[in-house]
Amino acid sequence: MRDRIVQARVHKNRQDFIESINEDDICRLASSYHGGDPCSFFKPPDRGSYNSCYFVEFGGSAGIGIGRSRGDDVTGSNGSSDGFNNSKKRGGDRWVVRVPLSPYLAMPAYDKLESEVAVMQLIAAKTTIPIPPLHAYSLAREKGPYGVASFMILGYVEGRSLNDVPFKSITKAQELNLHTQLADIFIQLRRLEFPAIGRLAPSADGKGGVEVRKAPISNAINLQEIEGLHPLRVMADYADYEDGSLASANGYVAMLIQLAHNAFKMGRNNVYSEADGSDSLYHIDQFETFVERRWLKSELDLGPFVLAHGDFRKYNLMVDDDLDIVAVLDWEWSLVVPLQFFSPPTWLTNQPVSALTLEFPYIEYVEKLDEFRDIVRERELARYGNELLSKEWAHVHENGGVMVSSALESWTDIDFVSGWYLNRLLHPSKLLATRRRGAAITAAQLGDERRRNLDSRIQQFMKQDPSRAELVARKVADYLAYRTERKALGVEDSEDEDQEKEEEDRYCQV
Repeated sequence: MRDRIVQARVHKNRQDFIESINEDDICRLASSYHGGDPCSFFKPPDRGSYNSCYFVEFGGSAGIGIGRSRGDDVTGSNGSSDGFNNSKKRGGDRWVVRVPLSPYLAMPAYDKLESEVAVMQLIAAKTTIPIPPLHAYSLAREKGPYGVASFMILGYVEGRSLNDVPFKSITKAQELNLHTQLADIFIQLRRLEFPAIGRLAPSADGKGGVEVRKAPISNAINLQEIEGLHPLRVMADYADYEDGSLASANGYVAMLIQLAHNAFKMGRNNVYSEADGSDSLYHIDQFETFVERRWLKSELDLGPFVLAHGDFRKYNLMVDDDLDIVAVLDWEWSLVVPLQFFSPPTWLTNQPVSALTLEFPYIEYVEKLDEFRDIVRERELARYGNELLSKEWAHVHENGGVMVSSALESWTDIDFVSGWYLNRLLHPSKLLATRRRGAAITAAQLGDERRRNLDSRIQQFMKQDPSRAELVARKVADYLAYRTERKALGVEDSEDEDQEKEEEDRYCQV
């Protein structure tokens, strides 16, 4: 979230929401699903952006849980829906009570949770991907006797986040083991195909299946909505079905590009100056043209559409000391997406997408990706006797494939991908051609050439349509108003403060 004023307000509301939760009630809630056994907390709560997690354990003997199998629903008059696990409860059980933090959600908490439960039930039934056991959940819309409405109770999984593992300390054998397990996860997800693009929910026929029947609201789109950029209004124009889902990959890409334009126009603090605004507007336009003419595969317009985790980053992978993956966490932003968005992890070399836009980090990434694709092929042949994902990923690195899909899903990456990768790909340096003939050039000369050429292209772009300059001027005015309001409210924004200091330094130099 770029708008620190909105962020400060949402953080306060989030904190107020957390403080309204009585931890003793959370323990009683857990006990109600564990035969009434007393429980205690074995570690402090973990409070993230979207959920507050409470870690409880039970001592002594325990009875049988309330008699329904995991995932079956009981709907009461208050609109609640609970799933129960009828396995024998044991003394020493450790559970996680997970409460969605409504102030950070652009949708009702029960709506988000319903999709997550549907995905977890599907994963448990159709794959061997390790996930925490789902013991209970509620999709209630109003607070119940324990002070919360929607919640989920999961089995606690021992381990540590892969994000806490120093990548430089990983041995080659450990890396092979890790990549083999990652391959097993991706090849199984790839086989879960659906007829539409969006979020999963329980089947409307009530027969226990799942289907796509919700709009494809991602983590990034959720943040845009909270920030007040109104992406859901844009998405409504692209929906092919009344529930907000889509039937076309081309339509999905067009929607994401329009969301990027909308975020640029609506954001209050994403343009510091006329030069900054012109640069950003040019690079969004260049990115859009590239996606439509070179990246998008029109033959995949009608599918396949496959299930993606939605937030498959290192901190959502729990591993043990041998780097065995013991659980994949947080399926709340899972989406059924077009095949071009079902990408391998961008963090195989422990670099962010912004770094991969540079030449040598991307070369290093592709080399590591080659190794990973070989493992994917081996695992597919071993499990299914045929190749599917390994063939589809054979050219995924071309035309910046993994970077482009990432930037489409998170519009703030467009500036990096277009500004670094596409400028280098679409506008190769003439000086580099000279060097290949034996002439020596310096990095400074190369940088000056690229900057001059880019400035010339931006000037031409801005002259082509006078409304572009008008938009940039409005964006600069929005930014100055944001800065004034931020200071009046006493809200900190390190990026804005650094920018203001740079402006003061330039003024002093003049």
